[in-house]
Amino acid sequence: MVLIQKTSKQFSKNSSFFKTPKTIYLIYNVFSLKYNYYNVRV
Repeated sequence: MVLIQKTSKQFSKNSSFFKTPKTIYLIYNVFSLKYNYYNVRV
């Protein structure tokens, strides 16, 4: 029972992490950087 609670708590922490705008912004920046780099190379 405790293990299940722990896991669900961890999961909710992770999902909230993915919902934060900062994380989305970071991922967006990384992808745009890669995209720009690729365009420059080509």
